[in-house]
Amino acid sequence: MKSTKINTLNTSATVLNQLLVKAQTYNDLKDDFDALRPSDTTLKVDTISEVTAANGVVIDSVTLKDGKILTTTAPVSYLLPVMGVGVYGTPVSDTVAIDNIAFTVNMRAGLDKTDPLASSMAAYVGTGNTATTATPNACLQGILVTNTIANSCYSAYGIQANLSSTSIGEVNASGMMVAVAGSITLAHANATGCIAAGYFIIQDAATTGPHTPAATTYGVWIDVIGTVINSGLIIAGTGSVTSAIQVAISGTTTYFLKCAGASGKNGATIGSTMHHSPETVAEDGFLTILVNNTAYDIPFYEHA
Repeated sequence: MKSTKINTLNTSATVLNQLLVKAQTYNDLKDDFDALRPSDTTLKVDTISEVTAANGVVIDSVTLKDGKILTTTAPVSYLLPVMGVGVYGTPVSDTVAIDNIAFTVNMRAGLDKTDPLASSMAAYVGTGNTATTATPNACLQGILVTNTIANSCYSAYGIQANLSSTSIGEVNASGMMVAVAGSITLAHANATGCIAAGYFIIQDAATTGPHTPAATTYGVWIDVIGTVINSGLIIAGTGSVTSAIQVAISGTTTYFLKCAGASGKNGATIGSTMHHSPETVAEDGFLTILVNNTAYDIPFYEHA
């Protein structure tokens, strides 16, 4: 700083209002102003601090407060600035021989929430539209992940979630510990579209022809390791279900159900002797299945 403020400490009160500013003094003052706001209109300072406590600093309607970016739209939340690595369609080359993570969000809740439904989110992505046309063309995608395997790799995941609990970590009795979760809230009937909480596609590239699986191609794989689970699949809730399981493939389905392993494993026993003979004991109930739009009953007997 070149300039010094003129006041009664260095100038008498009588002379203060009559004091002429020397050219050099003015030039020093002009240099100080130019250093803060030069001719290219760029403000250059080392530190910007708030005047009012807990108010933050507003720059072009963006509030910077307590080391975070704050949006004042409802609901109020803290956001990270828009960031990107590479250009869509033009990836950044990874030449590091160890883990190379382009973007990281790592956080941990340091205290308990007062609201049991309050979230501790590492990232939030929201999208939407206001289209009112009868046949809208917008495809809304919260997160789009594309992985192109151009050469051999050990494993490839579109999205991978890893959850773990410590020896003292647990989930509330009414809560859930879920690796991947999704929900759909329907405001009105959807007359033409397909509604699915989870949707997966396995397809062949048009240029390579049909893929011949080596018994390792699956729609959904659930691996149970070192623990006991109650059910591999649960369909629950208070609504109604027309078909618990529906097979609608236009190709060939060799087996409706496959139980791997020897007799007695995975709920299947090979043999002609049942606990109750269908020839002498009436069935205890039946399952209804639909085959080519015709309903059939499969009887079952008490296992005792």
